[in-house]
Amino acid sequence: TIQARLTSDSSEQQRLLLTAQTPLAMQEIAQGTLPWRAEVKFLPNELIQIQASADVNQIKLSAPFANLFSTSNDAIWQVKGVWQQDQFKLSAQDKQWQLHTQWLNSLTDWQLINLSLLPLKTTHTPAKQSIKLVLPKVNGDMWLSWWERYQANTASVGVDLTERGHISMTQFDLMGQSFHAVNLDWQKGQENTGWLKIQSPEVNGTLNWQGEGMKLHLSNLLFKHQILSVAEKKAEGAPQCRTPSSRVWPKLSVSIDKLLLETWRESRIVTSELTNINAQIKQQGSVRSAKDIEFRSKTLAAKLDWDWDIASQRSSLFINARAEQAIDLTRLVGIDNAINSGSIELSSLQSWPGGLDCYDSRLISGSLDMRADDGVLSEA
Repeated sequence: TIQARLTSDSSEQQRLLLTAQTPLAMQEIAQGTLPWRAEVKFLPNELIQIQASADVNQIKLSAPFANLFSTSNDAIWQVKGVWQQDQFKLSAQDKQWQLHTQWLNSLTDWQLINLSLLPLKTTHTPAKQSIKLVLPKVNGDMWLSWWERYQANTASVGVDLTERGHISMTQFDLMGQSFHAVNLDWQKGQENTGWLKIQSPEVNGTLNWQGEGMKLHLSNLLFKHQILSVAEKKAEGAPQCRTPSSRVWPKLSVSIDKLLLETWRESRIVTSELTNINAQIKQQGSVRSAKDIEFRSKTLAAKLDWDWDIASQRSSLFINARAEQAIDLTRLVGIDNAINSGSIELSSLQSWPGGLDCYDSRLISGSLDMRADDGVLSEA
């Protein structure tokens, strides 16, 4: 029930006071009851001022939103707004966060032209068609899962980026990787062009797009990979295979100047440095592929092609590689003690059920041609 009281004074200023306790049932965002109080002032110069407060303690945020906001015993959101003709400015804050938005009324609807979510102590500088977010630790897998569920329940197929923007995160976790002090900046151009810059100690690079084509160039990337068998995954409670998403992979050209690969297997850590990595990623029908994959190190050169048919749930991988020192090749798959010294050259076509995360040597079928010179086979 909403209670309303309208008052007026000698200056012809009218005040409308509203109080209510309304249910909030947005399954993908929040649930609960929201007590709120609002005051609306109608001024003679066609200016409308809004002030409101709401107690959010009775609201339960759904994951992953709960990771971004924390409530306390006095978690009250203060809201202020100004509406004049075709512009509306709305800001809100609690003890930790401040949210600023600016809306513009077009001929058909209201458009959001500015949004900033910042810690309370950070000053806000508005910019046309921009967004600025300063976030704590973010679970990227959880957000990705939420976004896929959200799109499945709506007619939306995407979100239009603002003209420019900046997002910073203290930590961003995605697919078993942790990226720290992450900064994302983007700029949109005309006719579906633009760029996105990524900066953190673990990864640096730029994503450019023009039409449907995308190019990702990374100057450096630290990637940690733990090799687990199906039995080990079950023992640790880890998912054996990821369920493929329904979204279509974009056409993407990838180049990486330097990749530092840390492979974990049976409590051993093997580090490899790879350079000049190139790949072409695309999807045709139900087949997702990474073609023309090339990389090298000081003594290693390799070419790979990978296909993943999500309809039949089966992957195939073709490898052609040569290493002057066998250990440079075998350590990539965590078997650095299998062949000691000597050179090695191999060509292999492998197939297994599932995607790359389902790779298990005991489930592979295919062929392997290998030639090793002047080496010792220490494991079989």
